[in-house]
Amino acid sequence: MSLEPLRRGRRSGSDHSREAILVAARKLFAEQGFDGTSLRQVAREASVDPAMVHHFFKGKDELFASSVELPADPEQVLAGVETLEPEARAEALVRAVVRLWEGPAQPGLVAFVRGTIGSKAKTALLRETVSRTILSRVMVGVQGPC
Repeated sequence: MSLEPLRRGRRSGSDHSREAILVAARKLFAEQGFDGTSLRQVAREASVDPAMVHHFFKGKDELFASSVELPADPEQVLAGVETLEPEARAEALVRAVVRLWEGPAQPGLVAFVRGTIGSKAKTALLRETVSRTILSRVMVGVQGPC
């Protein structure tokens, strides 16, 4: 009977670990929202060491964006929207969505919307995404309840 020597050092992260982290993140973000979810909770739910989460993702924002599988980066699509006058932001938002729809991101957008419809968890993620990445930019400096 041959015993293999124990390997020392850091284990390389597998695609299985990354996928387990994403599944756990989707579940927790849908149940608890962005602010109510920590990277440690995600690691615990995925049965991985918290360092493994950091191995695959720079931080909670990147993990969130990856877990909801956005077809485009909101940071790029909405760059500068918060610097516009509040009256001009709605038009800028609509123009950004139309550009996405008419561009190469359209298949991803359709898949994202179709994948979201009918799933309470994915609908919750979409609501959280829209609130965090779109409405927060559009509402900068606007008076009244948001």
